[in-house]
Amino acid sequence: MGTVRLLVALPMVSANPKDTCVNTWHFNTTGIPDVTTHLIPILTAVKDVYTGVKGYLSNQISWSLATFKFYDLADAEPRAPIHLGVFNPTGTAGTSEAPHELALAASFEGLPVSGQKQSRRRGRIYFGPLSTNVYLGSVFTSTMLTAASTAMAGLRTASDASAAWTWIVYSRTAPDAQREVPVARGWVDNAIDIQRRRGVAATTRTVW
Repeated sequence: MGTVRLLVALPMVSANPKDTCVNTWHFNTTGIPDVTTHLIPILTAVKDVYTGVKGYLSNQISWSLATFKFYDLADAEPRAPIHLGVFNPTGTAGTSEAPHELALAASFEGLPVSGQKQSRRRGRIYFGPLSTNVYLGSVFTSTMLTAASTAMAGLRTASDASAAWTWIVYSRTAPDAQREVPVARGWVDNAIDIQRRRGVAATTRTVW
């Protein structure tokens, strides 16, 4: 079996590399990762996730410059990408801008197993930066929650239907036999998450 890591990088219109938002996904393939058999179908399924939430993401994302990189975790570090390119999912982009630190946490996990820590069998993706149409007051709207949960469930459905690849939770700290767990279910809630590292880098300073 081959395990691959997919990095999706969403740069901002500021063109400051420090403002780029990156999400990490993991997948198990049925053999040595092959672009046609494994990577392209995985990329298509992940693009569908972003298509489902694209209209709720910030207008500060420079979609035409977004990229993806696949890595084979069997390769020695530092790893070179085995497949990379432009990442621009279909759909209409958001038209407004919320603070870049705001994010929606989409959690997922494998089924519980006796004797194994469930915390190592869980993962999450932070969608953002967001537009202002995703929250009302201090919580996410039901429309945003439905869009995100539907998008994530679609990836699990695609994974379940594939004989060539599986969406997994990958834990570096788990024992080797427990390091990869197929994603079985997930959830989103209406609490707004704060990702401070996604804050826009300062360009000026006013002293007093």
